Amino acid sequence: MVRAMLSDFPVTVEQPVVWGEVDANGHVNNIWYFRYVENARVELYRRIGKYDESVAGGVTIVVASTSCRFKAPLGFGDVVATGVKINEIGVDRFLTSYQVVRKSDGAVAAEAEAELVCFDPVRRVKAEIPAPLRQRLEALCVSAS
Repeated sequence: MVRAMLSDFPVTVEQPVVWGEVDANGHVNNIWYFRYVENARVELYRRIGKYDESVAGGVTIVVASTSCRFKAPLGFGDVVATGVKINEIGVDRFLTSYQVVRKSDGAVAAEAEAELVCFDPVRRVKAEIPAPLRQRLEALCVSAS
């Protein structure tokens, strides 16, 4: 069921909800949903070659904006699968969307988005997406043209 729900998301990460993520209300605190999204984003970075100088060409990727819509509570003992996909690629940025799904019943716990920008850490300015990185992004983009 979860696999079908995340079939449009080429990168997925599974992780358990641990005790420290649960707040005084007995459910996962909102900040942890951003961590689930971040973990999926890091796996996306790994797959596109962000950490490979021959692909990234001296630029890094930073989060310009992010948002999350909370749909269902999560609790201790749940396992979540978080999918990420690339929706749009610009000159210096790309847009991603995420879905956090509870594995036990397939409930969508959260939907999130992030705008990611290439950044030159030496000059401290935005940078164009290097061609090798763009090729890898395009391979994972759901609406590549």
